[in-house]
Parts: sequence; C-alpha cells; structure tokens
Amino acid sequence: MFKKTIVTSNSLNTLIRNIFLLSPFVFLFLQSFYIPKTNIPIYDIIIAIFFIIIIWKQRHYINLFKYNFFKILCLYILWVICSGAFLVAIEVYSFNYYLYSVFILFIFNNITWFLYPSIICPHYFSLKKLIKFILIAIYIVCLYGLLVYICNKINFTFINYINDIFVTRRDTNYFIRSRLSSFFEEPGYLGGFICINIPLIYEIILSKYKIIKNKYANYLFKKSYLPIIFITLILTKSPIWLCFATIISLAYFHKVITKNIKKIILYFLIIIVSLYSYLKISNFDISTTYLKRIQVVLENKHNLSDLILAEQSLGNRIVSYNIRYNLFKMYPITGIGYKNAEYNVSKGLKNNNLPLTLELKKLLSTQSKYIILNGSILWNSLSDTGAVGFILFYLFLLFCIFKINEIKSKLPENIDKNFIRGIQYSIITIILISFYDIRSNFTYLWFLYGLVICFIQHYKLVKDNTKIKNKLNIKSKGYVQ
Repeated sequence: MFKKTIVTSNSLNTLIRNIFLLSPFVFLFLQSFYIPKTNIPIYDIIIAIFFIIIIWKQRHYINLFKYNFFKILCLYILWVICSGAFLVAIEVYSFNYYLYSVFILFIFNNITWFLYPSIICPHYFSLKKLIKFILIAIYIVCLYGLLVYICNKINFTFINYINDIFVTRRDTNYFIRSRLSSFFEEPGYLGGFICINIPLIYEIILSKYKIIKNKYANYLFKKSYLPIIFITLILTKSPIWLCFATIISLAYFHKVITKNIKKIILYFLIIIVSLYSYLKISNFDISTTYLKRIQVVLENKHNLSDLILAEQSLGNRIVSYNIRYNLFKMYPITGIGYKNAEYNVSKGLKNNNLPLTLELKKLLSTQSKYIILNGSILWNSLSDTGAVGFILFYLFLLFCIFKINEIKSKLPENIDKNFIRGIQYSIITIILISFYDIRSNFTYLWFLYGLVICFIQHYKLVKDNTKIKNKLNIKSKGYVQ
C-alpha cells in the first residue's frame, strides 16, 4: 500500500511537471492570441515567465559554440545589433525603435523560442513525446478551424464568442464566415503554416510507427490526418499555398512518382477529363469561387502592372517586395534596420515603377509614419539587414540542415529518425518558399530551428546509452572481471 501511494504521488508530480513545461508550446500554436487592443502576444509573456524560471534551474548545459550553425547565428545576431547601431548613428533608425525592434522583436521574440525546446527535450521529455505533442497540436489547429468554419456556415454563431477569446489580433469576422483561419491572424498564414509542416507530417503519418498507444485511436488519428490537413488547406481559399502544397508533395514523393510515372499520368488524365466533363455538364461558374484568382493570375502573367491591379492581394505583396528591394539597393550592406522598412516606405517608393494597389494607397493617405508592408524571410532579410545579414541568415539555415543530416546518418531507423528527417525537410521547405509571405519573426519557425539542439542532445543520449549497454554485455559475457 505504501509503495503504491509513492508511485501514485510520483506519477502525479511528473504529470504536473509535464503540463507546466509544455504550457508555452500550447501558446505557440495560438498565434493570434494577443492582449486585446495591444500588439503584445500572450505567447511572448508566457515564454518570458517560463524561460526565466526554467533557465535558472537548468542543469543540462551544452557548449553550443563548437557547432557551426550556432556560431553563424551568433554572428547574425551581432550583425543585427551592430548594423542597427550604425544606422542609429547616421540617423536612419530611431534609437527607441532600434531598442524595441532588435532586442524585443528580434532577440527576445525569436531566440527564446529557439532555445526553449532544448531546455526541456530530451532531459524532461523524450523526442517521442515531443513528436506526439507537435502532431496532435497541428491536428487540433486544423480541427478547430474546421469547427469554426462549419458552425458559421450553418449559422451557429455562438462559436464566435469562443473564437473571439483566442483570436484577438484583428477583426476576423470576414474570415470566419468565408475562409478558414483557425488560430491564425489570416487564412494565408495558416496556409503557410501547413505547407511548412507538410514534409514533417508525411514522415510521421505515413510511417509504420505508432503515435498514440491505443491501436484504434492511433489508426483513426493517422487515417484522418492527411484528409483533415488538406481540407483545411483548401478551405483557407489561398490559391498560392494550395499550389505550394502540391509542389512540396510532388517533390516529397518524386521517387514514387518516377517509379510509377505511366500509371500516375493515366490517373491524372482521367481525373482532368472527368473534372472538365463535370464542369461543362453542370455549367460550373469558376468566377464564383476563389479559383478565379488563379485564372486572373494566368491571364495577366505577362504584364506585371495588369496583374497587380487585377489581383490586389497578390499585388500588395509584389509592390511591398519591390519597395523592400529598393530599400536594399539604397542600403546594400547594412539594410535599413530590423523592422525599419515600415518607417521608410516613402524612400522605397522613389524608384518604384509599379502601380499601387487600393490598400497601399489607403495606407499612404493616412500620413502615418509607419506603413504596414507585406514581407517574407527573403525580402525582409535583404531590406532590414542587407547583403551581410541575408548571407549570414541563410548560412545559418544551411548549417542547421547539414547538422541534422550528420545526426540523422548516425541513428537507427525509428520514429525519432523520421521526425528528425521531417524537420530537415521542413527547414529546406522554409528556404525554398522564403520568397513569399513567410514572416521572418514567426516564432514557430524559430522553434523548429531550435530543435536542432534537441537532436544533438538526443544523439548524445543514444550514444551514451549504447556505450552503457555494450559495457554491460561485455561484463555479462565474462570478458571484464
């Protein structure tokens, strides 16, 4: 009885500790959960509290400076700080805004999420538990989005009172009624989030390994996962992310496709002919769907100015990227300063030969110093940190991939290796689609980058455990007296 009480008490303590340590990750997936009427995300408050509490109790330190990817990251951080200070000195960058942008938005907002995973995994959580948590979290994000979307379609609007608690970043009344956005600020961000995770999802969901212990729950979870992911992606009604998801999938399955190319071409032709016949017979009007946006892009692909005016959403991004590129040309070495492009839109417009969209015209007419610009990792790094920052950041990502590849090659085939390979493919995906609408300070990305440290620590544990087992085997055979 006494032993049973101790076991129960230990289990309860472990459960409480696990919930406590995983709490920040819950908020990581609530990307639009902000303090109402402010620009302060709840996930930043949570990570600040937990990071301070946990870091002082951390006993499992690792010398990261011997790894190239971390050295390059440190050089990148140093460059952002020093180039920003130089821009302050020549009065291109406001000192107060420099402190806020560099030390709060960049270093605190991103580096804490980069380091936190390695503080708790694998010392408090095994890699398997982290895999389970991430896959279930992505699943819940999609299920929640589908629930809100369906409820609004059937006019069960009570769900919006719940949605208003978790999505406080902006007015989402339009999106929840017409497009699926889940916990994200807008549907496009959810589409990007799904595309980044597609390689990781394929690696785990299509593997033979169990995620949930109960075989029936595991079967249902794995069989329903991909349909739910792609239904969610379709209902974001974001054509560009649907195209990216198709390209990522084709790249992932390229070996299978090449091996069965004749069958796939045949099936593809059958689907195309069947779909075309159905649309003709039913007099389907493409202009009533979001696929009209793809048609508009194809019709105006040879004239960029016409494309911008015809497809305003894409046009905003093209013009914004052009402004950022113009700022990079003006400050090719240092850039304009981290997150400072928004305060220098007028400079970027001087060499702009593209028409402005209605949204940009409206923003410029407010005479505000801060103009919201669309961005992406590639264009932001060029405009904000210049050629040096651009090179350092992409080198950091490449060395993360190299390090993962090195670790992966030394591990046996199991779910951990699939997960590591999935993260590697996801980081490659981030690089390839970084030219479009993936925010450079999206905390989830920095969480993924930080998993590289977890993999290093995981490999060390595997290696140490292997050495111990080998010693025990040798002793048991009588070779060591």
